[in-house]
Amino acid sequence: MYSIGVDIGGSSTRLCIFDKLERTVLLETSIPLGGNLTSTSAEEQEHLIRLLKDTISQYVKSTQWLTLHFAVSGAGDTARAESFRRIIESYFPEGTIQIVSDVEAIKKFCIAGDKAILVICGTGSIVLGSSGRRMGGWGHLFGDEASAFSIAVKIIREFLNYIDGISEYDPVFETVMKHFGSLSPYEMTNLQNAPNFKSRIASLVRVIEFTPLVRKFVDEELEILTKKVKLLCKIEGTKTVRTFGGMFQNAKFFEIFKDKLRGYEIQQCNIRLHVKLAMSDNEIKQER
Repeated sequence: MYSIGVDIGGSSTRLCIFDKLERTVLLETSIPLGGNLTSTSAEEQEHLIRLLKDTISQYVKSTQWLTLHFAVSGAGDTARAESFRRIIESYFPEGTIQIVSDVEAIKKFCIAGDKAILVICGTGSIVLGSSGRRMGGWGHLFGDEASAFSIAVKIIREFLNYIDGISEYDPVFETVMKHFGSLSPYEMTNLQNAPNFKSRIASLVRVIEFTPLVRKFVDEELEILTKKVKLLCKIEGTKTVRTFGGMFQNAKFFEIFKDKLRGYEIQQCNIRLHVKLAMSDNEIKQER
């Protein structure tokens, strides 16, 4: 029997294959392709599942021996999750499949039964309480402050204002041009129409330096995010804050975050979600 853990985020997908009889991890790998259900088409989602099937088939020859646990960005929406399930079932017809939002899976493993606030900040962002309360997580159009996508959009917007001659130069603009080198400034607006546009735009944050402009945007975005953290801490009666997500791997970002939350106990949750999913024998319940 094999258990598969799949963590599908906005910018990448992580896979773990676990042999339940031997209690051994056969494979841990990552695909540089995200699959947020709110911003990818059915065709893009199917392409991702096909890639996963090809990889899994190298280690497991029959799908009837599989239990597949998917934690997916955007799976909190029932209709989207069921549509995604049908795609998975077409490639793993005999497997046992569980799909939950990545938020619920992270919450299970990072908070469990503790009284704490969970802050997830990667391609998107959200603040969660152990009671089930939430703040933020309103998506790339209406929220997700301090996320890679939100910060990248601010940088690109300011770069285009610089091209128009109404903003001051900042060294990060050199990084923007290098990162999107195949695009002219005038073509950059087409990024919003590109397949998997959220991960393409958010990817800029992985390569930027903390220039004065970047520092200003990060400070502004974290000011909003930490206000939500403080309010939810007050409501829940705790000062324990746990963090998860790629943005917190940036030391300067994390320092600014901690500075805005002086007096709170900040703990990093560095779990490998795909591995936790594969090795978990319990179902994760999707909260509504």
